[in-house]
Amino acid sequence: MDNISISNILSGTTPWIVKGQIQIQTAGYMQIIPLVSDLVDDRFGPPEVEVGTSHYGELDLKNSTNKTVIVPSGAGYITKQRAQDHATPTAKLIKARETAHIVSAACIQSTQGGTIRPEKTPLTILPFMMREESIQTRKKKEYSKLWEAIGRFNQDLGLRNTSQHLEFYLQKFKDQLDEFVAQFELVPKQIGAIVLINGNVVGIERAPNYEVWRYFWNPLVRESYGSLAVKYAKMNAEAIPYPGTRQPMRRNKITDLESLEKELNWVKSKEAETVTDLIRKFVNDPFKTEQDEKIPDGFSTITVSHKQFVGQIIAENERILYASLVTTQDWMKNSKWYMAEKFKI
Repeated sequence: MDNISISNILSGTTPWIVKGQIQIQTAGYMQIIPLVSDLVDDRFGPPEVEVGTSHYGELDLKNSTNKTVIVPSGAGYITKQRAQDHATPTAKLIKARETAHIVSAACIQSTQGGTIRPEKTPLTILPFMMREESIQTRKKKEYSKLWEAIGRFNQDLGLRNTSQHLEFYLQKFKDQLDEFVAQFELVPKQIGAIVLINGNVVGIERAPNYEVWRYFWNPLVRESYGSLAVKYAKMNAEAIPYPGTRQPMRRNKITDLESLEKELNWVKSKEAETVTDLIRKFVNDPFKTEQDEKIPDGFSTITVSHKQFVGQIIAENERILYASLVTTQDWMKNSKWYMAEKFKI
């Protein structure tokens, strides 16, 4: 595929609009713009796959359903067995009643031994801070390749410095993440989302239909992007969570309940304008592309990147069915420079 941009990755979707205004869901430092569509592809079902391993760093994913499934980029599987948990750095399309054998998977526990006996295992998705590194290692056959990233992540969140187990994060912050994700809601016809943290876009997600999106929703919002919200809350423990796009209310405009309602509507309108302007700055930027896998019947898995985003898409010829893009760590560190207005005189 040529000329890939956010604009055509999200082709056929629109932001969720109520009474002519883009709706933005907010909880703490995170904001979500639901993406809705009337275009759905019902050939795809939720990736409720049977997971097994025979060697460390290799993952077998069996699709026993009569629909094609898409395993998302950064999919992780935390088993209750005494066995090594694994994650896959690349998105994977698995046709009905077929098994995918992934040889570049990553172990996500540094000290747990044992292989996974095949079983259906709930999906998690790697924390945001590991997503870029995971994609960069998608061709690397080394089962320990994410251990340092897991250790850094756990240390940033105040867990044991030497811990290189992803499940420690999920256990430690379980209640906080449950409470956090409950503040967001799926909306009718939703198949994707634009995710912001502290006023910056950090992720763009798309699924082929409503059912698949519902399956992706919890691990994406709760475990992947939720990890970044938890980190921001920890870094700003003394501050009141206040997304960078939110306009403060003008207290001098509030005299009664009616004026309060008008002011709240004004705040939402200004917030939507700010976010819209933010997205317009990159929506048509072209991506570099690298085809990772060509699948029969016109399907392909493609890694896309530019200075702000890196991620993967699954396409059927020119139609993009799945996308998961995250903001790069370099952009996160230097966003003020990258977004600075050009010199004028």
